[in-house]
Amino acid sequence: MRVKDLIDVLPASTFTYQGDLDLEFRGLVLDPPKRKTRGRFLYPRDASWPQVPEEAPLSSRQKTERTIQRALNYGISGIICSSELRGAPYLEGKNVFFSDDTFALTCRIVSAIRASLDTQRITAITGSAGKTTTKAMLLHALRAIGEESIATNPGNLNLQRMALRRLSLSPQFSHSVLEISSSALMAFRKSGFTISPDVGIITSIAEAHLEHMESLENVARIKSDVFQAPPAGGTAIINADAPHADVLIQRAVSEGCQLVTYGESENATIRLASWDPETHNTVAMVGQQPIEYRLGPAGKHTALNSLAVIAALRAHRLKSWRQGVAALASFEALEGRGQTAHIRLDTGAQITLIDEAYNANTASVRSSLASLSAMASDGSKRRVAVLGDILELGPQADQIHRDLADAVLAAELDHIYLFGTHMAALYEELKGRTDSVQHWPDLPSLGDGLPGLLRSGDIVLMKASGSTGLKDWVAELIAASTS
Repeated sequence: MRVKDLIDVLPASTFTYQGDLDLEFRGLVLDPPKRKTRGRFLYPRDASWPQVPEEAPLSSRQKTERTIQRALNYGISGIICSSELRGAPYLEGKNVFFSDDTFALTCRIVSAIRASLDTQRITAITGSAGKTTTKAMLLHALRAIGEESIATNPGNLNLQRMALRRLSLSPQFSHSVLEISSSALMAFRKSGFTISPDVGIITSIAEAHLEHMESLENVARIKSDVFQAPPAGGTAIINADAPHADVLIQRAVSEGCQLVTYGESENATIRLASWDPETHNTVAMVGQQPIEYRLGPAGKHTALNSLAVIAALRAHRLKSWRQGVAALASFEALEGRGQTAHIRLDTGAQITLIDEAYNANTASVRSSLASLSAMASDGSKRRVAVLGDILELGPQADQIHRDLADAVLAAELDHIYLFGTHMAALYEELKGRTDSVQHWPDLPSLGDGLPGLLRSGDIVLMKASGSTGLKDWVAELIAASTS
């Protein structure tokens, strides 16, 4: 759309505009581009933007001005910036939206773009665990059936700025598949912005970021915002096994979404009937119809994520959805999210390392333990879990870690190695109930002691919150083995 068409649908009181009204508005960019980008507008994050824990601190005005000037030098078509910068010499003759609240204005611009979409389809995925893998699996399936025109946020860049940018580019793609964080949903709630996806997916609800979201039920309520204001025929896909699934279902129904549930529940629309931990052969029941396929990565949680992919392909009315499901056999686990490496330690021991070290919450820890438990074990192939602290759980952190004891014991592993302040609470809960548990106060002490305890043939799961540093340590182990 042209700038003047965009202006016609924006509240006039929220901004002023200077520049070319006939310029084609072709979306937003986060950072100064390296080449001229016709029709793109830069939107720096200034003081009007919500500050969230995962993001870097807001830039100073001086740094924001340098960013704008650099973008103009690179040939950006336009800027969205604070009214405080009106009259700045470097903005003279440029295409600029001025606003006292650039976050609210950016949301309104993206809302106008979303409302203009006709045949383009948007999938928004959120959840306490599994959203990045589910997004990657869906992209893999879509591309396998020839849907190449897809916008997505790379990796797990799922905060509000990236979501807004990708949504602003939606008119140029047939599909947009977006991962959305709780922080983004909370920020959008305050501004009144809705993603309004054609398909909204919630993969799980767990004690993640309780420091900021207070309770598990509140996590569910925040996540359920992904179902808000769906277009006609909009579909909500919900993990029926998630805590407070009733809250999610109630919200989806109240918003007028078509409802699809998935999981192991007998009442799920798409149910996991069987999964083989050795071959990864999977059978899903779509209603009363069995669908048989094989998955590339290991892990029962991956099989459960695949059910959400089936639901999304069907919700988008894709005739070749079965071909997309079959393509999951060639999908590979993401780094830090289930990748398997066969490595040789300095001690000479050759182990199978399951890298789940990118991040952790209680749901993903339980899923990873269950998947490890399902793997074959004998005297020469021990199953070992290395678990570090789950962070950002607030004052309940120690109790939440203690509550993992039953899941650890149910896995019947050969050894459990724990590290970190909060994992000390789990160690205290376990040490009188099993002889197979050991604890270190921190990662360096674990790094000193663990290698000598492992032996050839061990299958070793590595799992902790990213900020513990475990993911970097695991990367070093793998690099040292392959160098």
